[in-house]
Amino acid sequence: MLEKVVVDTCAYSNFALTGSLWILETLFKGQLVATGLVLEEIARGQQNHPDLKGIFEAEQRGSIERVSDLTDGEYKFFGSLPRALSDEDKSCLVVAKFRRFLLVTDDGRLQREASKNRVPTIGTVDILERGVQSGIVSYDEAVALLEKMEKDARFKSPRGIGR
Repeated sequence: MLEKVVVDTCAYSNFALTGSLWILETLFKGQLVATGLVLEEIARGQQNHPDLKGIFEAEQRGSIERVSDLTDGEYKFFGSLPRALSDEDKSCLVVAKFRRFLLVTDDGRLQREASKNRVPTIGTVDILERGVQSGIVSYDEAVALLEKMEKDARFKSPRGIGR
């Protein structure tokens, strides 16, 4: 079993902008990680989206662990990744690969690169489905949250919530 979960900017934003960050915190209690680059990007986005502050509040509560320092090997791998990936996405992939964390992303390019590097990934819809399966949200609540993410966070869902 993977002991930590590194989440990219978009996935954190989907939950924060819909007031549902608690789902991540509940499902992955004591396991959530954000890279320093992801948190910097979220801080920049907070100017236009004040609800993103919930991510920093979760960090202050200890629900999200910040990972900023990369080892020499991690940094070398970071530099070898395709230029099409943002530095924020690269940081998530590097941390997930070298530290054997689960990667949460909805970015197709990042998912493909993770797959090439044998890094397990899940996305926002998978998390909502886990929430339903674990009983922390109902199916109807998960569907409503997904619709809200599509509207408020401009998330383009690849599929609906399965039963």
